[in-house]
Amino acid sequence: MSQSTPIVRFNLNPSLLSARQVTTLRWVFGIGGATALILGIVALAFPVKALTAIAWIFGLFFVFSGALRLVRAIVSKGIPTGWRVFNGVVGLLLVAGGVIALVQPAALIDALGILIAITWIIEGIASLADASPDQSRWFAILSGALSIVAGLLILLWPAGIVVVVLWIVAFILIIGGITQLVMAFRFGKSAKGA
Repeated sequence: MSQSTPIVRFNLNPSLLSARQVTTLRWVFGIGGATALILGIVALAFPVKALTAIAWIFGLFFVFSGALRLVRAIVSKGIPTGWRVFNGVVGLLLVAGGVIALVQPAALIDALGILIAITWIIEGIASLADASPDQSRWFAILSGALSIVAGLLILLWPAGIVVVVLWIVAFILIIGGITQLVMAFRFGKSAKGA
């Protein structure tokens, strides 16, 4: 490696920070950890309500961003008509999708599950199509077949995969929250003792 490209590592060293900075970081770790832990537990305890809340948040986002696109389509000067029409159509679709998500949050959850299912089916077909003629061919065929079967099963209950994804995210939030809480109590302790 040449000396003109030094390696720089990110290292949060509490001995190089003031006491106030260490305390601030400990609070940030603690609040972030507690928030993640609470969100993870709530998502596990009330998955349907958590998914409904997520759908409403996306619904509000879609309505807001769609309205902005509609305004841009109407008031923009100096851009080609095609772009204005495109912005208007995308804006209308976003507003419509947002309203559907707000009124029928299960529809957005099902749509996400269907999107995951279709993606797995397409991936399975691609794995089957490009299976190489060497020893890995059977792994590609097995992988493709499993992806297609999983995608078809998800199409039977699309919200199910979304719930599974929510559980995975909830466990990640819980583990990350616990880790941050430990950091909140431990960060800077060895620097004080040194």
